[in-house]
Amino acid sequence: MPPPPFSPSLVSLALIQLAVTSRSSQRNQAGESDLSKINNWISYDPARFPRYLPEAYCLCRGCLMGLFGEEDFRFRSTPVFVPAVVLRRTPACAGGRAVYAEDYVTIPVGCTCVPEPDKEAGSINSSMDKQAAKLSLGPSDKPAGP
Repeated sequence: MPPPPFSPSLVSLALIQLAVTSRSSQRNQAGESDLSKINNWISYDPARFPRYLPEAYCLCRGCLMGLFGEEDFRFRSTPVFVPAVVLRRTPACAGGRAVYAEDYVTIPVGCTCVPEPDKEAGSINSSMDKQAAKLSLGPSDKPAGP
């Protein structure tokens, strides 16, 4: 019997499941607590192959960095995405069978902690009006060189 045809979407799905499984088993073996809590769900799309995809979402806005596991808002929980290839059913039909087309999607597989940017009131990179900063420069002003 010939081997089944190679499918990049099946390989992608296997890698995603491996990443999620190994991450949770490592955490349980080490006894560590996560800094960015996640919850998993299975998304379902009948026009997609595979129809079921595991996805994760962040439970907290901040990260659990405090001494007693309290949420620290100087950091934020940010989803981690993995690119994957899935097959989408098209309205076309060939030889009495459905026709599928490749579709590239990003799947959230976990969360990580990133520091919140510092916002100083007098800084050019703060939330002040950028146009006002440009207008404060004169026509003879040149940008600083390296």
